[in-house]
Amino acid sequence: MAAFDYNLEITRSSVLEVPIKELAEKRSAQGLDFSETANKLVLIQNWLSDTIKFEFTSILSPDDCNQVIAYIDELIQRLEWLRVLDFGTLTSAPRPEFEAYVAAVNALHTRAYNFLFKDILPLLRDEIRRKNPDNEKIEEELKKIVGLRKDLEREVNEAKTEAEKIRSGIKDEGVAKGDRASLLLAVYFDDEVNRYTTSANRWLSVVMVGYGIVLFFLYYLGTLTEGYIEAIIEVEKTIPIKDVWFLIISKIVILAALWFGLSFLIKNFNVNSHLAAVNRHRAAVARTLADFIVAEQSQEAPRLSEMLQSATNAMFKNSPIGFVSKTEKEASNPVLQIVNDVMGLRQ
Repeated sequence: MAAFDYNLEITRSSVLEVPIKELAEKRSAQGLDFSETANKLVLIQNWLSDTIKFEFTSILSPDDCNQVIAYIDELIQRLEWLRVLDFGTLTSAPRPEFEAYVAAVNALHTRAYNFLFKDILPLLRDEIRRKNPDNEKIEEELKKIVGLRKDLEREVNEAKTEAEKIRSGIKDEGVAKGDRASLLLAVYFDDEVNRYTTSANRWLSVVMVGYGIVLFFLYYLGTLTEGYIEAIIEVEKTIPIKDVWFLIISKIVILAALWFGLSFLIKNFNVNSHLAAVNRHRAAVARTLADFIVAEQSQEAPRLSEMLQSATNAMFKNSPIGFVSKTEKEASNPVLQIVNDVMGLRQ
């Protein structure tokens, strides 16, 4: 369609081609809004276009044909006034002219609705269907197509509803699975806590017995050494240097062997206590994970992956608990451990 020339006068041959809404937008100024009036003019234009399309001159009476032409001429008059509108020619307050124009368009719309839309157009459609029976079949097919379209739209909406239910069910099932998994983890870690706690208590008992044995041997070796030294002094009146070294080395070897055994017992106690504490922490995280999943699921934009990553890090990361220290890991030599302990006591 060629662009409309606003400089040309609107005629019967061009009235149906006028872009009314565009024209109204161009003429809206100084607080005057022609949009509602333009909508009514567009309806009148469409009714006249349908009337002409149905060849009204061959169906209607001469009086009705003249009435249709009168509506065309009146529409031209209203559009021509809008086309040539110049706010400079209006009064300083153009509201009265605007209101008069709106009232004229409203009256034209009412009359055209009663005559064209309610009377003439239905009459023309019936006459066209009577003269062309195939058109009636086409309309029936169109009605069927419209009915099928409505059915399809209804089925699509039902499918969307079912899909939403399925997605909601999947989410609920996912939350339920998350709850079950976290509870199973909590139960597993609780079992591990009980097992390692029992083992740690047994090793603690053995450590206490081991400490008693070490103290007994310290007392026994001290008493034995004292008696040995008194016997040597009584016989030789002095202690040979070789006997001193013999006493020192023999006692260190014995104490190192005892300390090695005791350190082995302590290390096992620390390891089991460490594992019990770690699994106790993991069980606590697993118990609270289910609540976090439910709370996060209720958010508008749940970030379950980030939450699960954080929970996994909190559950399985290596945290310093205190039972197994870096010093205990490095002090694997019992003799070196005794020296380190003695040096630590002197500092």
